Amino acid sequence: MTGLDPAEEAAKTDALRKMDNAAKEKIKNAKAVHESAAAMAARALGWGTVYAFAGCGLLFYSVWRFLGVNNLKEFREKTGNFLPKIPKKAKEPGERTEFSGINDFLTYIIEKDKEDKLLKEKLKSSSE
Repeated sequence: MTGLDPAEEAAKTDALRKMDNAAKEKIKNAKAVHESAAAMAARALGWGTVYAFAGCGLLFYSVWRFLGVNNLKEFREKTGNFLPKIPKKAKEPGERTEFSGINDFLTYIIEKDKEDKLLKEKLKSSSE
């Protein structure tokens, strides 16, 4: 029972009789190939993850072999010599680097911002 009324069922049966076997096979296979969007997305995510890990692993392994290192300490030393040095900014007087928590850090940023605004206003008013 396909849920079609008798006239539609007769038209379908007549059309199927006129079709060749190859067309019938295509219709049967097309019904079996359909999958949900979630299943297709999960499959794509799985293959993407495999390709990403394989590609990054190959890249890291080739860099490791190119540098000719045997352990992480050698790798760190060779990459440290190969890559440019990042200059460190000098610490200004009164500048903090250690905070007890996020609230302490945010309070410090707000206070520094207020100080900077007051300094800019003083400079602006003195230049006028």
